[in-house]
Amino acid sequence: IYAIYTVVNRLGKNFFETTRSLFAKVQDKHLCRWYTVKNLFLKSGESRMSYTFGFIGCGNMGGALATAAAKTLPAGEIILADQSADKARALAAKLGTASGTNETVAQNSHYLFLGVKPQMMAEMLASIAPVLRARGDQFVLVTMAAGLPIARIQEMAGYPYPVIRIMPNTPVSVGAGMLLYTA
Repeated sequence: IYAIYTVVNRLGKNFFETTRSLFAKVQDKHLCRWYTVKNLFLKSGESRMSYTFGFIGCGNMGGALATAAAKTLPAGEIILADQSADKARALAAKLGTASGTNETVAQNSHYLFLGVKPQMMAEMLASIAPVLRARGDQFVLVTMAAGLPIARIQEMAGYPYPVIRIMPNTPVSVGAGMLLYTA
């Protein structure tokens, strides 16, 4: 596994560029054969999806990352979902973003942030697995669930989709946090 540790002052362009670089290296190591780097990371305006970032789970971490993303991306590029639809709608209204169901987020997001507790991950991924299988495009799962390795996330999702595993801290919401990630 190719791992990079980095400090990110804000979630945005630097994050996109770093993840593009990371997956280019993963591709070079043949760990991600079924994706082509050219199609996996599209430049602004080339996206075939409605949203750049989708968040399933709007709790402390998911909410902090969504808040950071809303500071650097146009609001129309972000969609939120939560097991409590009211919670997702309230955060979406505060940030000026869209909200929807888990299935809507899974269908329409290039980077799909899985901000659910580890003990809830299997059930949530099982519920969106048919949507993920039906997609005809490339996407990246981004998980912040402690204790769940990438291979386990892929197993629960039902396919070895590209996964970025992150460990953020809540100051990312104000652009002053740290983010550890591996893929």
